Amino acid sequence: MRIRQLVLVSEKRDPVVSDLCNLFRIEVAFYDPGIIHFGLENAVIPVGDTFLEVVSPVQENTTAGRFLERRRGNGGYMVIVQTDDLKERKKECNLKESTLFGMQTEKKREFMLKLFTYIQETLAEPYYPLTR
Repeated sequence: MRIRQLVLVSEKRDPVVSDLCNLFRIEVAFYDPGIIHFGLENAVIPVGDTFLEVVSPVQENTTAGRFLERRRGNGGYMVIVQTDDLKERKKECNLKESTLFGMQTEKKREFMLKLFTYIQETLAEPYYPLTR
């Protein structure tokens, strides 16, 4: 399993994108006009063979906007992973065979917690917070 895309959510896209690009010396590759369908604007930034995306709501009552309200600020929004064997990865995370998209909210939270733990323990390098 590998991380394909990390998605951050922010009330304002451009200041966060500017900070990320300056801090990590990376550049925006694409702004997807298609996500206006979801009431969002974005910036997609390649980082090695993974993508970092920043999304921001530009319309009222979006999923991302409600997420920002619940968490009371900007932060992590999604982790998108790729695997050759979803059935086996689900077993490792102690999930039932139901599809992820059909799970209830509590089950999705439980899955994400287990997934993040799995990534942290198995795949991710140690995290050392950056200081300015």
